[in-house]
Amino acid sequence: MKKTLLALAVVAAAGSVNAAELMNTGNVSVTTDADFEVKLVFDPYEDDAKIEYDGAEIGFAAESVISDDWTAFLKYGLEMEYDSGDVVSTDIVAGFKFYQNHTIEFGQTSHVLDLGNNQSKDLGIDFDNSELPNVEDIIVYMYTGEAFGAGFSYDLNRIEGGKDDNFAFYLDATFGGLYLRGDAGVGSELGVDERVYGVKGTYTADVFSVGASYAATDTDGTDTLSIIDAWVGFSAGLDWYLGTQYGNQGDNSGYNVYLNTNYALNDVVGLYAEVGYAGNDIANVKDDGAGGSLGMTMSF
Repeated sequence: MKKTLLALAVVAAAGSVNAAELMNTGNVSVTTDADFEVKLVFDPYEDDAKIEYDGAEIGFAAESVISDDWTAFLKYGLEMEYDSGDVVSTDIVAGFKFYQNHTIEFGQTSHVLDLGNNQSKDLGIDFDNSELPNVEDIIVYMYTGEAFGAGFSYDLNRIEGGKDDNFAFYLDATFGGLYLRGDAGVGSELGVDERVYGVKGTYTADVFSVGASYAATDTDGTDTLSIIDAWVGFSAGLDWYLGTQYGNQGDNSGYNVYLNTNYALNDVVGLYAEVGYAGNDIANVKDDGAGGSLGMTMSF
């Protein structure tokens, strides 16, 4: 596959799911959730179609009510990576939910970053929300109010082995159909500093929606990687999205335009199709082409 600027920012996207309850004794509940996606991809930069899957994920969680205001929980997540076929742990976390709007957790997990606002299935760019140096043991606090929310995460082990601080935070707000969010994070390892940041917004009115975002990674010694996206959506039986994205890093750039639709067979299984056009200019060598995908998802 030809090297593209956009490939620098692609990660597997984790889907939102409704957990299935495995056990409930009244004081303890155990649930599981999973997210699988199989697809036939026509890559704009390759001659042949290929079948891929987006990191099969499965998670388990246990909750125990301590009092009217406090609940303790444990979470454990696994993912099979597409490229390597290895099964890796994504979350090993313990924490508390308290006074309805507050959560604190600690363990092996990811930062609170949620950069980008991409609605493309396969042609678009998912900004790498794990962009900061690898994390081990994080403490996370989140507040989720009706109109405003905030979160903060800090890696407790960054000061070991010559590694420096690594933290991130976000703020969000909802005003009727308008949702706004800003994220930022800072990491440093062996004297190399890295910063990630972004803003995004979504407005929904009846069956129509529109969204946009800007996200960037700035690492010492390299050019800033930035990604802009914008889209409009329509939902009536099928969910439709028409969008475009532009990525830039120094003299290199890439773009795409896409149209996709999603159809839910039931609450768990869905089908989707996407068509679009993508191009890039890497080291003054331009390449472009049409592409698309057909996929099936299963989330519970």
